[in-house]
Amino acid sequence: MAESDNVKTAIELFILEIDSAVKSLNDELSKASQNRDYDSVKDLADKGSKMKAFYERVLVLKEEWSMLSSYIPKEKIKSTKTTKKLKKGLKTPQNAFRIPILQILAETKGGSASYNDVLERVEELMKNKLNDYDKVKASDKSQYIRWINTAHWERYKMVNEGLLSNNSTKGIWEITEEGRRWLNEAMKNK
Repeated sequence: MAESDNVKTAIELFILEIDSAVKSLNDELSKASQNRDYDSVKDLADKGSKMKAFYERVLVLKEEWSMLSSYIPKEKIKSTKTTKKLKKGLKTPQNAFRIPILQILAETKGGSASYNDVLERVEELMKNKLNDYDKVKASDKSQYIRWINTAHWERYKMVNEGLLSNNSTKGIWEITEEGRRWLNEAMKNK
């Protein structure tokens, strides 16, 4: 991956982490408000204002980097031919990602995590299953290597099946009660 892409990814990950922190802050603010703890509400609102200003500065940095990175030459990234569909059986099947994703989310506090944290753990859990076809870019136009792209498609399928939430914060994957039931049943039958 080119250095400019690494910086862009790092900034995007940073923004996702800020989004996660904002979600936690909003949850605390909501609880304090419900409990009529107005001193905490004021304190949390002040922190929220500071976090918003910080977030806006990071977005400005992201824009600045986008302009600057256009001057950096891109290195060639190993890719597979995109003129033909990959032969069946060469990559790890999409459904192989289902149980690891659900397990990771079920183990997290609140049943949710940033997609980057989930994918990092998926890579650890599946390192012996991922092959060379999984570890190259899915296509010349894709920003993801194949296994990450496949995991995203499985996440999309699970959202449509109600196993993952379809209204969680952007960048956050969240297991539903239906997802927990499905996982428990799948683990019993393993």
